Amino acid sequence: PLPVAPNSGKTEVYLQATQRALAEGAQVQALVMVPEINLTPQLEARFRERFEPAFGAGAVVCLHSGMTPAQRLASWLAAHTGRARIVLGTRMAVLASLPGLRLIVVDEEHDPSYKSQEGARYSARDLAVYRAKVESEALAAQGARCQVVLGSATPSLESWHAAEQGRYVRLAMPSRIGDGALPRLRLVDMNHQPKGAVLSAPLVAAMAERVARGEQCLVLLNRRGYAPVLACHDCGWKSACPHCSAYRVFHKLDRTLRCHHCGFTERVPRACPDCGNLDIAPVGRGTEQIEEQLAGLLADVKRPDGGPARVARMDADSTRHKGSLEAQLATMHS
Repeated sequence: PLPVAPNSGKTEVYLQATQRALAEGAQVQALVMVPEINLTPQLEARFRERFEPAFGAGAVVCLHSGMTPAQRLASWLAAHTGRARIVLGTRMAVLASLPGLRLIVVDEEHDPSYKSQEGARYSARDLAVYRAKVESEALAAQGARCQVVLGSATPSLESWHAAEQGRYVRLAMPSRIGDGALPRLRLVDMNHQPKGAVLSAPLVAAMAERVARGEQCLVLLNRRGYAPVLACHDCGWKSACPHCSAYRVFHKLDRTLRCHHCGFTERVPRACPDCGNLDIAPVGRGTEQIEEQLAGLLADVKRPDGGPARVARMDADSTRHKGSLEAQLATMHS
């Protein structure tokens, strides 16, 4: 495994490891895995920039569920025939046909997204390690092997234990690029903030200051939609999904209740289905609500060019259409 400090340059390690593997022969291939589809565009750009000048335009392909069936088939065939030297993908890519596989990189190996909980249950990280073992046994007669790099700033306990037991080789990258210091952290107790506040006053003030300087801010929240649940305060009804054990999430933009587990969706009821109370309200917060709050809180803040603060939301809902993720990333970088 490769335990690394944040911003330590592990992507460059992946690039150089791939370059070294491909130098072993004209048919050698590498597989680079990431936990989320949203991580593929930037990584793909880095790999294309590094390897396409030497290996051609079709040397790097992607493989993930966000592609159309035709696109996935084209990438799979490119990998199967050896035209693609590098395959970038999510957990499904570990099952791709790669006859010349010599290197597997699992970025953010601790991420639970590598585990498939539906249909065939498996851990793509563990399957990558097993596949490398099988590939190495087949290559032993040629004096070659398939290597695995598991990268993470917070390694999983399984990988850490395997390294402690000597089954994995631990390669540490403890320093950040340029020996930069870690950012200062401030923990704000929301119990001391105004009741019902979504964002703390110190956070809003700090963001306003950054926007006024022409800088950018990134707010992370692990809940999409407007609120995780819709509830009736009279009878206690909540927007539970009738088909599974999850709650349906309130999406304000299209006025729907969606189950993010089984996909069941219906319009928001005008009144409580159990008692008829008209006062049903969202409980908790999601990315749609944070976007709405920020737009209001930063409405009077001006950028150095005199323009207003711009707030963009990037989640699975806003990037579902083809090209939308790349367009949002380009907007953020501009």
